[in-house]
Amino acid sequence: MGINRIFTEMIHCLLLLLAALPYVDAGRIGCFGWSMGAHRAWLLAAFCPVVKTGVALCWMTLKRTQAQPPIARWLCPKPFLFLNGRSDRLFPEAASQKAFERMQAIYAEAGAPSLLRTEWFDGGHHCGLHEQETILQFFRQQLLDAPDGLPPFPDDPFQGLLLLHVAAVGL
Repeated sequence: MGINRIFTEMIHCLLLLLAALPYVDAGRIGCFGWSMGAHRAWLLAAFCPVVKTGVALCWMTLKRTQAQPPIARWLCPKPFLFLNGRSDRLFPEAASQKAFERMQAIYAEAGAPSLLRTEWFDGGHHCGLHEQETILQFFRQQLLDAPDGLPPFPDDPFQGLLLLHVAAVGL
């Protein structure tokens, strides 16, 4: 059994435990990952029914693998946001845009084109404050049924959100 499968099954079990806790709304669990963590978050959202939505920051391209976009068939119709930097040297814009177009076609074919968001920000391979606010706004909309233009939370930007951040450290 490969390390990716072990990792995914381990996180899946943790999510089932999390969803069973009395103070967790199991219908409002999302996951987020950055760089290789984004790869893990995308797979987790695609194959774990407990995850209702997710965000992948700085990940997705056709340059390294041609097999990734079809996973969107398992992800669809879950709402998902891919957010990439225009000057990311690891995931060049042209190659990432081709992958985004393939995934958007899969969502459109399933009748859910608005549920897949692919966006660009100025900059490279990073998770800056602007990107963090974009991610939080997406989760507010998807998990809290909040309207657009929701004012920022005064003290705690995560208020009301229980998110799983998927890391790829050491794997």
